[in-house]
Amino acid sequence: MTGRVEQIGAPRQLYRSPASRFVADFMGEINWLSGTVTQVEAGRLAIQTSAGPWVAQARDGIQKGQQVWMGFRPEAARLAETGSGGVPATIAENTFLGEIDQYQLILAPDTRIKVFEQNAPEGREPGATVTVHVAPENLMIFPAGEQCKG
Repeated sequence: MTGRVEQIGAPRQLYRSPASRFVADFMGEINWLSGTVTQVEAGRLAIQTSAGPWVAQARDGIQKGQQVWMGFRPEAARLAETGSGGVPATIAENTFLGEIDQYQLILAPDTRIKVFEQNAPEGREPGATVTVHVAPENLMIFPAGEQCKG
């Protein structure tokens, strides 16, 4: 059996800008949502998922109508009260880990994600509704045909 090098770079580069879905998964926890690109404009991609719309930075080769994998790290998401834009979610579980609260969120009936909230003065309780925000530069986009090879 032979292996192959997927990407070479500094650890921070590999973590924040992986060249493939395999590298993203290999470098740590990540939430994946499937979606369709609905618009490509001004360096941004509009992506529709079962959980709602998202906006990501454009990526070479990604076109309108294309099926994609959209990923983000648990620490890249920010939680806010409902009605503040973003994607609505319900807290399924909260685990207090000292410096962070680790949440399991339900975005849609078939979609769960993990989010970390650092230094929260109070934890959010299961059943509470929140809104999830992820900055466009923190969303990783890969063609849907690219499967994890690991």
